[in-house]
Order: sequence, then C-alpha cells, then structure tokens
Amino acid sequence: MALSANLNGNTLPAGSPAIGGAGQYVKGPGDAQEPAIVGYFTVSGDSAATQATLNWIDGTVALPFTPTAVLATRSGGTAAATVYVQSVTAIGTQSCTVTISGTLGGTTQTLGVICQIFK
Repeated sequence: MALSANLNGNTLPAGSPAIGGAGQYVKGPGDAQEPAIVGYFTVSGDSAATQATLNWIDGTVALPFTPTAVLATRSGGTAAATVYVQSVTAIGTQSCTVTISGTLGGTTQTLGVICQIFK
C-alpha cells in the first residue's frame, strides 16, 4: 500500500499568497524555471510501503498547471538516517509519487520531505 501526505501548512516562503489555504506560491518575476511552490510534507510509515503520494493541496484540488519538474529531498523525521528520497515520478496537477530508500517502521516513524515544484 502506498503512503500519502498533504502539503503542510508551514510552506515557504512566508508571506506568499495562499493556494486554497494549504500551500503558497513563491513570489518572483514569473520566470518559468523558478519554483512555483515550495513546501514541506510529513509522510507517516506503515512498515511496508516504499512509495508515498505527495498531494500538492489535498489530493483532489488541481494546480492550474502541470509541474515540469519536482525536486524532493529528506528533511527531518524520525525514520532511520539511511532512509532518503530516491526518486520522484508520476508528476501531475494534483500530486507526485516519491520512492524512498526503505520502509518507515510503523506509524510512529515519519519522513519529512521538502519539495520545490517547478512550473
């Protein structure tokens, strides 16, 4: 079974206009290569899955564009230090899928993921 996580309320940078109350656009001159959204996700484990769906907003509301790229990296969490983000696939208007290097041992283990979503 795949894990899932919604964009946490503590997105970056502070002061940017909100997307449905869940995420924030990054301010900038509008360059297509700059990050459109930067956010933090918390994935909770189930002792089996090595993939997680990261929902940009809530998994049903779509962005007004399809991201061209997503840069994701581990940032915190209670999982072993050897667990990290290996790849990002299935990038769409509602979410993407990240593959992690190992399982999260039970529901008490978490993996923090910072994502830069490019327009």
